Amino acid sequence: MDRQYKIIKSSYADIVANQIKRMIINGSFSTGDRLPTEQELSEMFGVGRTTIREAITALCAIGLIERQKHATFVKNIANMCLEPIQNFILLKNIDLAQIFEARLALEPSLCGWAASRRTDKDLENIITFQQELAEIEQTATAESAQTADRFVEANFNFHFAIAKASQNIILADLLLSIVQILKDRQKEIMDVPNINQTIIQEHGSIVSAIQRQDPVQASEKMRIHLEKALQNHLALLEHPSITLNSAHTYTPC
Repeated sequence: MDRQYKIIKSSYADIVANQIKRMIINGSFSTGDRLPTEQELSEMFGVGRTTIREAITALCAIGLIERQKHATFVKNIANMCLEPIQNFILLKNIDLAQIFEARLALEPSLCGWAASRRTDKDLENIITFQQELAEIEQTATAESAQTADRFVEANFNFHFAIAKASQNIILADLLLSIVQILKDRQKEIMDVPNINQTIIQEHGSIVSAIQRQDPVQASEKMRIHLEKALQNHLALLEHPSITLNSAHTYTPC
């Protein structure tokens, strides 16, 4: 039997919404930019203001833009893409081990690509965050929650700088959504004094491999770093009284 398929015609509002969406994606409108007024958009696309309102309403519904008083602004596209993944992780109550397994599937490859593809600016950013970590550790005060927060933030920036240096924006943003959840958990469990040199040393070996543009070593050093971090995280969760000393090192990763 022959099947008949109906062709769904796009309305003018759909066409306009798609055009504005493309302009946002290609950078014609950036995050935080104010969109032209309804009248200006009407003249730009050659349609009525009612059509523009319908297009704007549709784009607001998917979280691409937002209305503020009498103006419309472009929202953060990265956040819009990452929120569903973060919500999935939170709603499913995914445990720490699974989050680290996801990182182990992503980060060694990203780190290897970073070694092969990084620019001088990428390397500069990575080294800057590594130096920031070292400075925080050197000036750390005992039982300082502020120091712990700063260390976690700088550590997060270090890992994401490597991911961005891979030049794979899809996987880098996927990692961002995963690590953001982990960063929140790290701040909850990182109530420990005297952060030691372990993480600094492991990061140093990763940076050296990226600097030498050695993808095999960069990937391997990152894998080892993450595996150790997972073991340390789980040990700290099982024994909350553990503090950082010569017997127990803690790598927040």
